[in-house]
Amino acid sequence: ISETRKIVDSIAKIQRHGLSANAVVSDASGPTGNMDFARPNRDEAVNVLDPAVQHLAFLEVCCYARIGEPNGLKAAVSAAVSMPGQSALLLENIAAKCFDSRAIFSKRPSNDKSLLFCETALDCSIIALREALKLRLPSKTSISVPGAQHSTAMSVEETQKLATVLRELIRISISRRMDLGLEYIQTVLDICHGKYGSLQYPAFELQWVVATVWNKAQLLGRCGKKAEALQWSHYAKQLCQIEHLTPPALKTMMPLIEELQLKLSE
Repeated sequence: ISETRKIVDSIAKIQRHGLSANAVVSDASGPTGNMDFARPNRDEAVNVLDPAVQHLAFLEVCCYARIGEPNGLKAAVSAAVSMPGQSALLLENIAAKCFDSRAIFSKRPSNDKSLLFCETALDCSIIALREALKLRLPSKTSISVPGAQHSTAMSVEETQKLATVLRELIRISISRRMDLGLEYIQTVLDICHGKYGSLQYPAFELQWVVATVWNKAQLLGRCGKKAEALQWSHYAKQLCQIEHLTPPALKTMMPLIEELQLKLSE
């Protein structure tokens, strides 16, 4: 932990002053003098498009995740998200690091600080993934421009990456608070209905979304939360009604969904 604190301090100095690697190594060998994890003000502009600078932003997140400091992690993620020219991959890696660190600290003895860090790590993961989603999604504006349809074309690989981001956003958001995932389920519906161009949402990913929504609808129903259960079952039904995308196996779920909705309406 002591060495990680030194690294955090060194990263901040590079970001502020552009110190050489040798200067950083020499400086990191002594006391840091920055034990309260306050993020120093950056008083010099840096070239944020430089891959090395972006990697430093990721390393800073890793350091705060390692020592379990919620305020430092939140500040580092906010800075990385607001940095111009960042890539979706960088944000996805940051989200994964935050989520993994939460899993590690959740297994440790519970106290106020560890609980706060776990909540902050989840929130940071959602923030990073939300920004990654914005970069992965085609612009709706370009779709509405005549002759611009070709600009929304995405490879199978890129479409899979988009679907993966949405899956993780739904999964993590639901673990934070059930209703938070609905926004991203609606995004899946919008994609499937062509609001982002001619994207072909992967069938396997669509099945995962349907299964997740259906399971949550049943869970809410068993807990007596009828209004919420109806809302989730409505999304499940809409997803199963996408004729050009829905695999045949999902269509067999329609009677089950309608049966649940009928019980919930009684």
